Amino acid sequence: MVGVFVAGIDTILNPCESDDWKYYKNYCYWSSSYHPNPLLRKTNWFNAARECRKKNADLVSIHNRDENDIVYKMNMCADSWIGWEWLDSTEQNYLNWNSGYPRREYYECNFMSMSNSDGEWVNNLHCGNVRNFYVCKTKAKFNLNVTIIKPNLCDRGWIAVGSKCYMVNMTKVDYFESRIQCQLQKGKLVTLRNSKEESDLTKAFDGCDTPWIGLENVDPSKVGENIGWKWSDGSLVDYQNWKDNGITRDQTKQCGILQRGKKWDNVPCWELHPFVCERVKDNPSLPNKIH
Repeated sequence: MVGVFVAGIDTILNPCESDDWKYYKNYCYWSSSYHPNPLLRKTNWFNAARECRKKNADLVSIHNRDENDIVYKMNMCADSWIGWEWLDSTEQNYLNWNSGYPRREYYECNFMSMSNSDGEWVNNLHCGNVRNFYVCKTKAKFNLNVTIIKPNLCDRGWIAVGSKCYMVNMTKVDYFESRIQCQLQKGKLVTLRNSKEESDLTKAFDGCDTPWIGLENVDPSKVGENIGWKWSDGSLVDYQNWKDNGITRDQTKQCGILQRGKKWDNVPCWELHPFVCERVKDNPSLPNKIH
């Protein structure tokens, strides 16, 4: 997105359909990991292709290493469907197959595997039975070649998203140190009140990371129940998005992280993770982060 800031008026020129789409070299990308409904973030290959078409897009085609990395990180380094053979009919000029793939005895659809750090492709999952994330791709409405002047929405080092400012710190520390560091920055560990905030937050950092969020257990006897948890600012955990098999009933795991795929997990508080601090914008009516 480009912001042109003139005489206190911020005009937003967005080459993509909305802020949920990521712009890269004249194309726009949307990850199903951004879907506000967690139940709809994963689907089979055929439904993924249909959902992209509903957005006037196609399952993503990939034409260079940078584009492959973008797609890989948009889906939190998790398995994700891609459009091989390219559904948008573009040239097949880049390949990133895992060793030994593609295999003719397997399936025609392809996905990017989380089993390696390079987002390599494999084709050994059933197209109709397996549920994965996916990425849609479409041509941008226009190309970006405008000089950008950004209004100062948040302090230096902070990212404006919605009504909040986020600071992503990639230094890996334990939970207690992360709380202290956020307080020193006049903020607090991030709280997540709804799936939209969760989705917005994920766009602010590398989706392959598992940062501390402000979840902490307040009753070891109820560590396996949502009622036993609160946010670090003392507020109740009204919205919840624990990992698929629920909260681990282990009294040594009393602090929360945001897993890849935007699920919460409880882990020992002395584990080392990056962390995210938050503050409220000085002027919440100002627009979101400008790209």
